[in-house]
Formats: sequence, C-alpha cells, structure tokens
Amino acid sequence: MSAPYAVLSWSVDGGAVRQCTVHDVCTVGRDPTSRIVVRSSNASRLHARVDIGPDGPRLTNTSRTLPLVVNGSKTLAAGEHALLVAGDRFRVGSQLVHVVEVAGAASPLLCANPTCQRPAPTTAVDCPWCGVSLAFAATHQG
Repeated sequence: MSAPYAVLSWSVDGGAVRQCTVHDVCTVGRDPTSRIVVRSSNASRLHARVDIGPDGPRLTNTSRTLPLVVNGSKTLAAGEHALLVAGDRFRVGSQLVHVVEVAGAASPLLCANPTCQRPAPTTAVDCPWCGVSLAFAATHQG
C-alpha cells in the first residue's frame, strides 16, 4: 500500500485553480506561510489544518473564534475535527477548498444512517456527524 495522501483544490480570487498534494500536514489561513493562503477578514491566521492519519485526511479547526464549515452544513468549532473523503468541501473565510482525491489510507467506516452516510474513524463507536451507532456501518472503498 502506498503512503496515504490527499489532493486539495482551490481557486485563487475566483481565477486560476491550484492544487496541492498533502502527505503530512497542510495549513490554511491568512498567514503567508500557510500552504493555502486565504485573503479574507473572515479567516484566522491559522484557521484550519489537514493532516494525514491512518484513517485518511483529518480536517481540524485551529481557529479559536471562527467556525469551519464542511460540505455546507457541518460546522466545526475550535479544536473539532472531521475525516475527509474525496468530494468533500470546506470553507475558510471566503475560500472554498475541494478534496479531489484521497488514497492510501485505511478504509473508514460509513455511517449506516441513510441521511448521513459520512465517513468515521475505524476506531469510532458512534458517528461523529449524527451520533448513530457504527455497529452496522459499511467500510468505504472509494
């Protein structure tokens, strides 16, 4: 099995599309040293972090005061995190970031709740998104 990674994509000021491959950690925020620099007053200097773990890419809100929105509906408060899969989107300030590809990680569990079906760590007992038991969760092979 190859080393786990994720490919992220975003548009710069509504123009050129950029991509980066994340093998370890990717920071997102106003700080000019961030891997994805956001030019928005609605973003913290270090607003978010994507790190690659055994269950795949994990998005963490590193802002103390501003929320982080995943897929237009899930809001992560300070310190909260969520697993990402290909097709997910998250917004930092005015910047929308797309998860284009995820590979090489252990297959996460998919919630059995038909209205959720989000990925969860293989060690989780309940879905971190909706709280439903993962006893009957399917393994995601995508």
